[in-house]
Amino acid sequence: MKRDEDAAHTQQGEVKEGLREKRKRQLKSELSRQAIQLFTQKGFEETTIDDIVDPLAVSKRTLFRYFATKEDLVFAWYEELTDELVRALEARPKAEAPFESVCETLLSLLHYYDENRKWALAMTRLAKATPALVGKSFEKRSIWERELAKVLAKRLPDAPSRDLTARVTVAAALVAFTCGIDEWTDSRGKADVRACLDRAFSIVRSFPST
Repeated sequence: MKRDEDAAHTQQGEVKEGLREKRKRQLKSELSRQAIQLFTQKGFEETTIDDIVDPLAVSKRTLFRYFATKEDLVFAWYEELTDELVRALEARPKAEAPFESVCETLLSLLHYYDENRKWALAMTRLAKATPALVGKSFEKRSIWERELAKVLAKRLPDAPSRDLTARVTVAAALVAFTCGIDEWTDSRGKADVRACLDRAFSIVRSFPST
C-alpha cells in the first residue's frame, strides 16, 4: 500500500511539473508574439518593455526571466527552428552530397514563408532595418551553424579536416541562404523566394572545386 501511495504521489508530481513547464512555454511564446507584433507595428526602438508586458498582465521581472535581452524576444523561435533543422538534416539521404543536404535542410523552412508571407516579410525587414537586431541575428545563426555542422560531420569520411569541412560547408550554405532571403526581402516579397534561394545556392555551386 505504501509503495502504491508513493507511486501515486510521484505521478501527481510529474503531472504538476509537466503542466508548470507547459505554462512556462506558453507564456514565453505569448511574450515573444506580443513583442514581435509591437516591433513590426511601432518599431523596435519605439516599443518599451512596458508596452509588451502590460497587455499580458505580467511584470518586467517575469519577462527577463525568460529573455535576457529585448533583442532575444525577436529570436525566441530560433531555438525551436534549430531542433527542426537538426532533425531535417538527419533525415536527408546518406548518399546526398553534403552541400545539397544542407541546402535542402534550409529550404525546409520555407513552409513558414508559405503559411504567412506577410509575417515572414515583416520579420526579415525588421531584422534588417534594426541595427540592434543585425548582430543578434548573426549570433543566433551561429547556433544553427554549430549544430548543423555537428550532424553533417557524422556523415563525412573520417579525416583530420572532417569537422572543418562540415563547418565550412554549413557556413557556405547559410551565407547563400541569408543572401537569398535578403534579395527576397529587398523585393518586398514580390520575388519568388525559392528562385532567390536557388540563385544564391547556384553561385556557391559554381565555385571551382580544388
